Formats: sequence, structure tokens, C-alpha cells
Amino acid sequence: MLRLLILIVLSCSASSALAQETGSALPYSSVYEHERSEQLIARGLLQMEARDYRTAEKTFLEAVQVAKVNYGLRAPQQRTALEHLIEALLAQQKWQLAGDQLSYFEWLNDEIYLRDFYDYLRGTKQLSELLYRASADADNSNSTRYLILAKNLSWRAISAIEATLGETDPELVPWLYDVVLAHYYQVSLIKRRSLLKEVTAQGGSTAYHGWTLAKSESLRISYRIGRDLLRRIQLILSTSEDSPTEASAIAVLYQADWELLFGHETAAVTLYSEASRQLS
Repeated sequence: MLRLLILIVLSCSASSALAQETGSALPYSSVYEHERSEQLIARGLLQMEARDYRTAEKTFLEAVQVAKVNYGLRAPQQRTALEHLIEALLAQQKWQLAGDQLSYFEWLNDEIYLRDFYDYLRGTKQLSELLYRASADADNSNSTRYLILAKNLSWRAISAIEATLGETDPELVPWLYDVVLAHYYQVSLIKRRSLLKEVTAQGGSTAYHGWTLAKSESLRISYRIGRDLLRRIQLILSTSEDSPTEASAIAVLYQADWELLFGHETAAVTLYSEASRQLS
């Protein structure tokens, strides 16, 4: 009897360890347990619609815990509940707690990278969108930090794709464009703060001049990075056999928009003409 008990305990331990490593459901998990996680998420979404963010936070946190128990600590099945949990925290302006969960999401996604590259990219996109959403909140004192984190996350995805698929793979295009967007958002923040600082400068502030020099350089850097990445996108699309014929022209159109954004009207007109020529 004792020997049988020991075998049962060892068998359960082995099954639990396997689930922790693979992220698959435990053999003895019931359908009810799986549905319970989905039902918790559905309930939390209704609470979010009702603006009951505090209750939704608790519901999504419970859904995360259920996913951990059913699938393992490194399981990708946590991400949906985790995403909504972060949304509930952001809605309550709980910046520190949201930051902690964003860090956990990143750790979880890095663990997934070791097992499934494309699933890692899907999780990275989820996390990136959450960071952009957090950075867009005007009341968030860490908005700039979240924007930089989102941009760095896209760069990491780009490096991973280059190492796995090559430096000209079309999979790079949306990630390269995400970095361009991040620099556009960064430029918008800088311009808005420049406007606020201009008011200070009119009051005779001597610190203003050094501040504008740093921001001007930041604008130039963002312009160059965005321009180079848009050119790279156009090159990838123009040489890819799977890209639609108009894809290259649209990429040129984006380059023209970028030049116009930074006040380079002559360069923009030239690029608009090239895009029109390619489309016709």
C-alpha cells in the first residue's frame, strides 16, 4: 500500500513538472476548469464596460491564477487574462501595479520565445500595444518611459526576426513601421513640451536655450531613423516576390508623408511624384 502511494505521488509530481515546462494543460484538468478561466475573462470584460474597474481587476487577477494552475507558470494561456488585468490597472491609474504586470508579461513572453518563435511575436505585439496605450495617457507620469519600452521591444523583435528569418524577410515590415510610429509619437511629445517651455522662455528663463538644443538634436535623430527605416521597408517590399505590386509605391508614399511631417516640402513632393508614377 505504501509503495502504491509513493508511485501515485511521483506520478503527480512528474505530470505537474511537465505542465510547468510545456505550458500544456494538466492531464487531470477538467473542462470545467478551462471554461472557468474563460468565464472569468468574460465577466471581467462586462465589469470593464460598466466601468467597475476595481472589481474587474480582481476578476482578471483570478483568471490569471487559474491559467497558471491549469497550464503552468510559463504558459502562454495567461496572456489574455494578463492583458485585460493591465488594462483594468491602467484605467484606475495604478501605474506601479501596471508596471509590475507589464514586467511579468515581458518575462513570460521571453520564456515563450524559447519554445515557439511565432507565439513569441504574437505576445510581443500584445505587450507593445499595451505599452503604447499606457504611454498615451496624459495623466501617466511614466508615459515617456513606456514609449521607450515599446520602441525597444520592437527593436528586440526585429533582431529576433533577422536572426531567425533573415534581414530582408517581409515579416520585418510591421515591426520596422512600429519603430517609425514610436519616433513619430516621440516627436509629438517633444513638440508639445517645446510649446510649454516657450512660455517659460518668454519669462526670461536662461535654462531654456540648453533645453531646446537637446530637443532639436532629438528631433533630428528621430527624423533620420524614421527616414532610414521607411527606405528599408520600401526596399524589402520592392524585392519581395510575395508583396503586391502597389506595396512598394505605398511605402514611397509613407516616406513622402514623413518628409512633410518634418517640413521638407521639396523632398516630399519628389517622393509623392514617384509614388504616383509607380501606382500608374
